[in-house]
Amino acid sequence: MADRIGDRDLAEFCYREAAHGAVPHAAVQAAFRLGDMLRARGDVAGARAQFAASARSGDPESRR
Repeated sequence: MADRIGDRDLAEFCYREAAHGAVPHAAVQAAFRLGDMLRARGDVAGARAQFAASARSGDPESRR
């Protein structure tokens, strides 16, 4: 929701929290979306780390 309304700082915080959360599918999606945010911000290394974490999960949804 924060991402949709343009609050990038709150969205990044929420994605970081969810990416390390206990709900596997939500964590995968959060890591991927965080990777997108970081890439758009120019943080290539951070984006790669998040995309890699998402891909390592084995969740088929991580490829979207």
